[in-house]
Amino acid sequence: METHKKKYNLEIAGMPLSIVTDEPASFVESIVTRLDERITEMTQSNYRISTLDACLLCAIDYLGDKMKADKRIKILEGQFSVYENNIQSLREQLDAANARLKELEGSEETAEEEMPAEVANDMKKISDILRGSKTGSTPEDKVRTLERYLESKKSEDSREEGQSRDEKLKYIESLLRGNDSEK
Repeated sequence: METHKKKYNLEIAGMPLSIVTDEPASFVESIVTRLDERITEMTQSNYRISTLDACLLCAIDYLGDKMKADKRIKILEGQFSVYENNIQSLREQLDAANARLKELEGSEETAEEEMPAEVANDMKKISDILRGSKTGSTPEDKVRTLERYLESKKSEDSREEGQSRDEKLKYIESLLRGNDSEK
C-alpha cells in the first residue's frame, strides 16, 4: 500500500511550522486547532508561562495521556485474550456436551428397546410428570407428584413383587438422576 505524504505549513501559537505526514488535512487541522487553543489558554491564564513553556507542558500532558492510553490498551488486549481463551474452552465443552448428549440419546433408544414394557410405561409416566402434563405445574408440584408416584410404586412393589420391583424402581430413579446430572 502506497502512502502519499503531504506537506502542511501551519501556525501554532503564532509560530510557523511545517509538517510532512500521510494523515488527511482534516485530521492535521483538528490537532493544530486543539493544540493552539490549549497553548493560548495556558499563556493567557498565567502571564509567567511563555509560549515555549506552554508548548512543553502540552507535550508532557499529551505524552502522559498517550502512555496511559497505551497501558490501558495492553490491559484490554490481555483481557480480550483471556475472553477468547474462555470462549474457546466453552465451545469445546459445548461440543463435548453435544457429543455426550447424542451418545446418550442413542443409548436411550437402545435401552428403551431392551426395557420391559412395564418399566417403559413407568418411564413414560415419570417423563410426563417431569414435563408437566398439567398446565400451570410448578417445579414443586412436579416434584410432589413424582414423589407420590414413586411412593405408590414402592408400596405396590412391596405388596406384589418384593425386591425385584424395588430394583426396577431404583433403576428408574438412577436413570432420572443420571438425566438430571447431564442437564
